[in-house]
Amino acid sequence: MKKIGILLAMIFVFSIGLAFAQEADPSIEVNITSNNVAPVATSLVNNITGNANPGETYEWVLTVEDDNGFEDIDTAQLICWSVEESAIGESDDWDHYTVTDYVRANISSTESTFTFEIDFSVHARDKEWNCEAEVWDQEAENDTIGDVFTMNARIGILLSDYSVAMAGNPGAEIQLFNPNTITHDGNVEYNITVEGTNLTGVTDGSWEIPVTALKYNDADVVGDAVALQETPVGILSNWDRGTYDIASTSGQYWWINIPLPLKAQVYSGTITYTASAA
Repeated sequence: MKKIGILLAMIFVFSIGLAFAQEADPSIEVNITSNNVAPVATSLVNNITGNANPGETYEWVLTVEDDNGFEDIDTAQLICWSVEESAIGESDDWDHYTVTDYVRANISSTESTFTFEIDFSVHARDKEWNCEAEVWDQEAENDTIGDVFTMNARIGILLSDYSVAMAGNPGAEIQLFNPNTITHDGNVEYNITVEGTNLTGVTDGSWEIPVTALKYNDADVVGDAVALQETPVGILSNWDRGTYDIASTSGQYWWINIPLPLKAQVYSGTITYTASAA
């Protein structure tokens, strides 16, 4: 009986131990912190020599470092805008460019470059421009870096017709252009003048059609047409580029009064349009 009593005592103690273990309620606390490091835009370099020219294409190279590795660098964009006419974040037009296409190169374990291109319109406003490049990582953390440059003024015009050939009889009045359209091809306001030369006989240069036999008007009304002169005469003043994305145009209608008498042959001359800063 003594042995049995000891055995029961051991079972009793063991049972208490199990009950205590079943009633225990342990808790665990885990504090998890992010080790992400935001990307850093270290440089933004363009290939503009001196000032930029409207109508040309330029590159910007953005260099980015990320201590988490280049794999953590997600995407980037470039925005350039005219300080005179626009502001960052506006809709794209002649004076605002948002570029999300790029060529990416991973140049080290923690560094990447993004190369952007902008093909500027011939109407992109002159003077100061700003650029801002922005980069994001996989966790949507970001960094920005800026650049500035100057856009040159551009003065230019396009003509719908650069030559005309016609045939007629002496004493006739013939329409030459119906019309000849001038298109603004620059980024500033300017003035337009027109002048011409006598039409000289190609075979016999002693015969000429005077420059004043040529007439022009901005409407298809010959009665109000103005005789062409050998000296410049203004036809457009403070002519602006237009409104995105339609450039300003002006139609010029032309006629010729063939004089009498006149030797039958080919006659040749020039009409010159000149654009100058307003």
